[in-house]
Amino acid sequence: MLWLLILLLAQPPESYQERLERARALSAAGDLSGAAAAYRVLTELAPHSADAWSDLGAVLSRLGRYAEAGQALERALELDPEHPLAGFNLAITRMEAGELAGAIAAARAEVERRPQDFQRRHLLGNLLLRAGDPQEAADQLGAAVELEPESAGAHMDLGLAQLRAGAVDAAVASLQQALKLDPDNVDAHYNLGAALLKEARYGEAERALQAAIERDPTLAEGRYALGNLASARGDSEAAEEHYRTAQALGLDPGVAWFAIGLARYKAGAIPTALEALRRAAELRPQDAGIAHRLGLALERAGDSDAARAQYTRALQLEPDRGAARYSLALLLLRSGHLEQGRAELERFRAWQAQRPLSHVADTTTP
Repeated sequence: MLWLLILLLAQPPESYQERLERARALSAAGDLSGAAAAYRVLTELAPHSADAWSDLGAVLSRLGRYAEAGQALERALELDPEHPLAGFNLAITRMEAGELAGAIAAARAEVERRPQDFQRRHLLGNLLLRAGDPQEAADQLGAAVELEPESAGAHMDLGLAQLRAGAVDAAVASLQQALKLDPDNVDAHYNLGAALLKEARYGEAERALQAAIERDPTLAEGRYALGNLASARGDSEAAEEHYRTAQALGLDPGVAWFAIGLARYKAGAIPTALEALRRAAELRPQDAGIAHRLGLALERAGDSDAARAQYTRALQLEPDRGAARYSLALLLLRSGHLEQGRAELERFRAWQAQRPLSHVADTTTP
């Protein structure tokens, strides 16, 4: 046994590069815990190696240990601000951790470092879209498309950003281009249908939505959109059937009952609309939109007191919901509460003056 111990002691220690390759092999084989331990040793042996810290952060992120991952990736960037992967992985790590503002900051820094990099532009655009900034998202995604015009995914994401920004014609063009590049892209078919529906191009919208459902029969959003299309056409029975199918496929029951209530309301079936809207309100008690629409239905049914209570509740849940304030003001004026009605109307006008017209269009009925 002595000869074996002597032999082992005589073996030269692993070099840094050998240890790095072994850690990377563990990661590639799916042994993330083993890889993390190996990278941790590397960072102790070579604390100034940006590659070791970057790889450690990437593995920790895949393990869901986002705080540790972020620290490792930040250390890599301290050592090498131009590291090719650390900043990108930091943005993704923060995104996975739910730190959207931090993810956007990291992605924006990466785009500033490498403005001609498609992946970084694409990532920043998608993060901005998640953050509710569709206009800047469209700008970044448009730049990504210019860098890689054959990317169907980038065209699809650009179309979605344009749709949310209100540029419907541009969205339709982008989504059609995505489908030229990838005819089986379910999301592109669905979003194209949604865009065409906004333009009241019902026949084209239906074909796009049906194409999405043919490719993914479990697409609840597709069925929901078909329900909206049928409702827009005045076919409340078909709309309700689609909404029920969407619910069976996983759509939030409160959303489904709300949509059913609106379809019945539009068809003039006020008693059954009230049943559906009350059920939606029970399922989603914090939804100001449901409270407002329930108030409209109650007012139409002649129950002004209950309607007023729902308008008030909508405003308690969402004080900036101008449509509910407008409905409340009109109800108060019609019921003879002139002073209160005028006060609410003035509040509505002040709210309206601070917003573009697209934000105040919803001041009538569902």
